[in-house]
Amino acid sequence: MKMGDIRKRKINWLQDSFDRKTALTIDLNESLTKGVDTLLNNPYKILAVTDQNKVSSIVSRTDITKSVVDIAQKKLDPNTAKINDVSNHSFLRVSDDDNIGQLIDKILDNDLDHLIVTQQDGKLAGIVDRKKLVVELEKLTE
Repeated sequence: MKMGDIRKRKINWLQDSFDRKTALTIDLNESLTKGVDTLLNNPYKILAVTDQNKVSSIVSRTDITKSVVDIAQKKLDPNTAKINDVSNHSFLRVSDDDNIGQLIDKILDNDLDHLIVTQQDGKLAGIVDRKKLVVELEKLTE
């Protein structure tokens, strides 16, 4: 298959390569401590933060690191601070109904390692890993 044809297909065509583990999400009301634990115990550098099962923001290992200084200065308790307090509400995502070309462009144009894919209703469809995407696309073009 030619890359031009692949770029026109809908992202949900790649859905078998999405990672959909429940560990990839965390409720916005969970503690910062639980968020740190979840991030450290999964292969991704980001988590989708959900509000009633819909993706409302993301939190990355970088966000957590930056928040440590903030927490210390404000003398907040990491057990009572919420993950939503440190999450990024301005993040890039694609819909599983967008085309693969849009996915590739967002990853490359923004130098992303991972990109959130949401369903039409805002729920998490999965997380696309840049390296896994390259491997998957390579298989399809052989």
